[in-house]
Amino acid sequence: MNDFGCMKKKKLILICICLWVFTFILFSPSIQFGFIEFDDMTVLLDNPGLYNEHSFLSSLEEILYNYFPREEPLILRDITWAFDSYVFGFKNPVGYHLGNVILNSFNTVLLFVFLLLTSSRFYFSLITAVSFAVIPIHVEPVCWVMGRKDLLVSFFMLTALICQTLYISSQDAQKKRLFYLVTLLCTAAALLSKINALSFFIVLALHQILYPFLNGSREPGDSFDFNHIIKKILPGFIPHLLISLYIYFWYKGIITSWGVLGSRGPSALAPEHIKTLVLFIPLVIGLYVKLLFLPFQYSIFYHWPNTGIPLQTFHIVISVLISLAIVFMTAFTFYKRKDLLFYILAFIILMIPYFNIIYIGIWAANRYIYFSSFCIIAVSADLIIAFASKHKEYLKKSVFIIWLIFIIFNIYQTLVYQKVWQDNHSLWTYENNLKDASVFSYWLLAKSFTISAAEKHQVPELKMQLFQQAETVINKGLKKYESMGIIKNNYSSYETVHYSNLWHLYGIVSKERNDSLDIQLKYFKKSFEILETWVNASMIAKTYYRLALSQSFDKEKHAENSIIFFEKSINSFEHGSIHDYKKWLNILNQYKRNFPFLKEKIEKIEKGIYNRLKNQS
Repeated sequence: MNDFGCMKKKKLILICICLWVFTFILFSPSIQFGFIEFDDMTVLLDNPGLYNEHSFLSSLEEILYNYFPREEPLILRDITWAFDSYVFGFKNPVGYHLGNVILNSFNTVLLFVFLLLTSSRFYFSLITAVSFAVIPIHVEPVCWVMGRKDLLVSFFMLTALICQTLYISSQDAQKKRLFYLVTLLCTAAALLSKINALSFFIVLALHQILYPFLNGSREPGDSFDFNHIIKKILPGFIPHLLISLYIYFWYKGIITSWGVLGSRGPSALAPEHIKTLVLFIPLVIGLYVKLLFLPFQYSIFYHWPNTGIPLQTFHIVISVLISLAIVFMTAFTFYKRKDLLFYILAFIILMIPYFNIIYIGIWAANRYIYFSSFCIIAVSADLIIAFASKHKEYLKKSVFIIWLIFIIFNIYQTLVYQKVWQDNHSLWTYENNLKDASVFSYWLLAKSFTISAAEKHQVPELKMQLFQQAETVINKGLKKYESMGIIKNNYSSYETVHYSNLWHLYGIVSKERNDSLDIQLKYFKKSFEILETWVNASMIAKTYYRLALSQSFDKEKHAENSIIFFEKSINSFEHGSIHDYKKWLNILNQYKRNFPFLKEKIEKIEKGIYNRLKNQS
């Protein structure tokens, strides 16, 4: 039966409004949340010129023309942040959180509309949309300011799917052209919101190919008309492909110039990496399914699966079983249930950019599955409805009650998990109390204690107490890493980065407590030994500098070590600004005044800085 045809327009609008309000209320507590010490500072708050609270036009000029290269040139995401900054104030988190909650509410409504237009099945569409609205795995992208790109890209992808549905079903040539144009624009907008929409044009093509099966005009077991697909459908997606490739290579060029895309592991076609992908991708999919239906132990940073931790035999067995299950479901739906084939293939295609084909290092994250989660929910909803429809009335009621319990439980879990995100300390305390806490969580919890201690400079006892808490957490984090059995291989490891950060933070705590310079130096050198970064080199240079000023008997040795590490720090700093160059030259002038015997070395470094400045100009 065509449920969609039975619905009146006013009722549909009322349902959409109720869905929007329900989703908004569910996530409204997050509007009062603060910023998080994980990208909020570096990506957003370190760029007041990009998101100018005094002039929206100035922000647009920076976003569209001036501020290149930069770490994340996501133009539409940046424009929405600039608007939030202009209306609410740059450092006011309310605007950013409110924007996220509004977008998430619209996404729930758009999902309902898309499913209803595509399937003409009211209850299926409503069950899927309501389930999508309440699952706590969405808390991360909604309650975290950085989740804006995930919400925005989903908004444009859903809009594109709706417009394509209208394009397919419309008989008016002018309207068809308009809807087709909007799908093109939304494809581009999605990519300018988050580059991981790169594979979305394939989902659009898949949707048009499978549309007759989705809306019931063809039986799920009917065969494909490949001649029609190749000649009539696929050519229409060539513009989508070209737009996607153009934006991708534009984006890649910018972040490569910025230095984000370095070598983090084997190439995509390396046998070692192909083996890793074959084993890891099924495990990641299994993890996502588990998190969707067993909403416990959520984390902002899942450190397993991990290329630095060898898989056990039972992990490999599980990976093979999940792979076989995916192959079976895909084959079965291909031959028997083409209406469900869209959701299975769409999920896999949408997740391809997150599968580390080009190795990045983060295998799983709640935000990655924000949009594609609807595919798993839709398949589950269809199977539940099919089961209920074939049984007696009491079983139908039982199924409905079970679903209602699922919704209520997920609402509760969503509200509970939201509280974790209210501020920096709450998040990292929660993360640190997980059964398998990451090294990352130890570092950032210790860092939050260190930041709090710095703010309590007028209360020495409280300050020292906070430093002691930071040291305790650091030591636990160091033991955690050392117990993980991380092995060295051709892949870079975030755990090793965080291990280095813990030693660096140990040095900071030691410095703030006025421990001896030798002790401070020991921690900073340990951090540098693990990971040679400009920050670590800079702290070693500063410590040697202070040693040279305080110890006359080893003055020359310490000064030479200081200038060596200073040079390493600026050479590791790839994107120096004019301000940075001036700062470095001023530091070199201090070296000249205090250590004239370093004149030759200083002049060499100065020459290098002037050459960099000249090349940048």
